[in-house]
Amino acid sequence: MSATDERRDMKRKLTTIFCADVSGYSRMMGADEARTLATLKEYREAIEGFIARHHGRVVSWSGDGLLAEFASVVEAVQCAAEVQRELKARNASRDEHLRMTFRIGINLGDVMADGDDIFGEGVNIAARLQQMASPGGILVSSPVYDQVRGKLSMGFAALGNQSVKNIAGEVAVYAVTLEGVAPHTAPPPQPQRWRDDPEDSPIQTTPKRAKLFRRGLAVLVDYMIVLCAVLAGALALNSTINPTIVRMDLDVPFIDYGDMIDRTPWRTVSASQEDNLLVTKSERVVTYEYMGLFTQTYNQTRSRGTVLIGKGEKGGKNGSHPTPSPSPSAAPAPSAAPQPPAQPVPPEPVPPPPEPNVPVPPPPPPPVPNEHGILEYPGGPDGTKTFTAGGVTVEVGPDGVRTSDGVVIDGKGNLVSGPDVDVDMDGSGFSFSWDDGDENGKGSSFRFSHISEQLLDSATGKPITRPSLDMLSLIFLLLYFTVMEMGRRGTTIGKNAFDMMVTREDGRPLGFGNALARNAIKILTSFILPVAVLVVLFSRRRQGIHDRLMGTVVVEDPNR
Repeated sequence: MSATDERRDMKRKLTTIFCADVSGYSRMMGADEARTLATLKEYREAIEGFIARHHGRVVSWSGDGLLAEFASVVEAVQCAAEVQRELKARNASRDEHLRMTFRIGINLGDVMADGDDIFGEGVNIAARLQQMASPGGILVSSPVYDQVRGKLSMGFAALGNQSVKNIAGEVAVYAVTLEGVAPHTAPPPQPQRWRDDPEDSPIQTTPKRAKLFRRGLAVLVDYMIVLCAVLAGALALNSTINPTIVRMDLDVPFIDYGDMIDRTPWRTVSASQEDNLLVTKSERVVTYEYMGLFTQTYNQTRSRGTVLIGKGEKGGKNGSHPTPSPSPSAAPAPSAAPQPPAQPVPPEPVPPPPEPNVPVPPPPPPPVPNEHGILEYPGGPDGTKTFTAGGVTVEVGPDGVRTSDGVVIDGKGNLVSGPDVDVDMDGSGFSFSWDDGDENGKGSSFRFSHISEQLLDSATGKPITRPSLDMLSLIFLLLYFTVMEMGRRGTTIGKNAFDMMVTREDGRPLGFGNALARNAIKILTSFILPVAVLVVLFSRRRQGIHDRLMGTVVVEDPNR
C-alpha cells in the first residue's frame, strides 16, 4: 500500500480524549510486582465497565496507561468522576502501600483516526493534562469546560494558562472539584540539574502570586527578627566579654537605646574662613550607657559652617552703609542751611561714694554635691541657680537657662538662636538651618552642623575600630534571607508564617547565587524605600526592583 493510500485510510474527527494512568506505578511494582499486577487488573476491569456504561471506547492500554474516547464531552467527564469515586472507595479498604490511584486528563480536540488508533495534538494535550493532575484528581482543558459548564453537578477550579510540552501556546486548565475526587495540588518545584534538558523537566502549574499586604507583613517580621537578634547578641557580647567588641551606634530614626551619661564641653580645634564660608571644628568626649549593662566612650567631632549669602549688599566692611560717590553729570548739592550753635551738655552726676559703715558681701560659698551627686551652687540674690552635671555648667534663672557649652533658652522655653548656638545632636548625624536675613530678604545665611563619632578604648582612651551595629545588621540580614530562601524550601520565618515562598518565574527554586543577588538588591533598595514602594505599587505584576531584576516571584506556598 502506498503512502497516498495510507493517508486516505486516515480520517479526521472531533472527539473527547480520555487519558489515565497510575500514580507511583513503578514504585508499587518494585515493592510487590505480583500484588500490583493483580490490583491493576481488577481496577482496569472496573474502569472499562464505567467507560462502556457512558458509551465510550477504550482505544488502548499501555502498561498502567489508558487511552479512551467519547462521543459526548459530558459523558466523558461524568465517567471520570464516577471512576475516581469508585476507586477511592476500593482503596479505603486497603493498606496505604497497596492503594492504587489514577490521574485523569480530558481534552476535546481534532484527531486523526487510523483504524482503532487515534493520534494528533488533541491526544498529546490530554496526556499532558493527565501528567499534571494530582493522584485521584481530574484535569480538563478549556474546550471541555466550555461544553460541560452548567450541565453537571460538579465544580471546576480554574488553574490558569499552562505551558504544555511540544504544544504551541498555552492551554487553559480546570480541575474538577467534587466529593470523592481529589482536589488539585501543584507538585513542589524540582531543582533542575545542569545536565537536564529544559523540555524534560516536569510540567508545573502556575502558582498563585502572594498578596502585596501579606508580603509586606512578612518582610517586616523578618527584619524585626534579625535586628532584634543582632541587637541582643551585641548587648550580650559587650556586657559579658568586653564593652567595646561591637560599636553600638545605630543610626535609625525614632530608635534610641543609649543614654548619654557624661560629656565634656566642646573644644574648638580649628576655625577657617574663606570668602563667605566660615567653618569651625570642635571636639568633645561623650559616654553612653546601654540599658544599664555597659558604657562606651566616643570622641565626637563637630564641624559647623555658615555660608553668608548677600551680605555684601547690606553695606561696607563693618556693616555700615557706604557713602555713594556723585556722578560726573550730577548737579552740585545745595549748601546746607546754617545750624544754631550746639548747647553745652551738662556733665553726668557723679554717684556718691559708698558709706563707710556698709559691710562688703562675702564671696559665695563653694558648690556642694546634692543627693544625686550633682554640684549645686546656692541661689543668687536674683533667684539664679547654678549647678554642674556631666562636665557642663548650667545656670537657671528667671530669664531662662544658659549652659557652658553655648546653649541659651529663654524664659518661655524657646531655644535662642545665635551664631554659635543650635540644637546639639546626641550621636553622629547632619543638621542644617536657614536664616532669611532682614526684612528685605538680604543678608541671609545657611548653617550646617555635622557630628561624627570615634569609639575610644575603655582602658587607654585611644581611638579603636570595631564593627558597628549598623554594618552587622546589614550582613546578618543578607545571610539570613539568602540561606532561608535558597533551595526547595524557598521561605523565611516571616514568609512561612503567611504561607508564602520565593521561586524563579519558571517555578524552579533559587540557587545560592540567585538568592544572594536578590537579597543584596532588596537591602540596597530599602535605603530608597519610597521609590521601591512606588515600583511595587505601579508594576503590572506587583514585583519589587529585586524581583524584576532577578526574575523571581513571591507566591503562595502550594504545600500549605
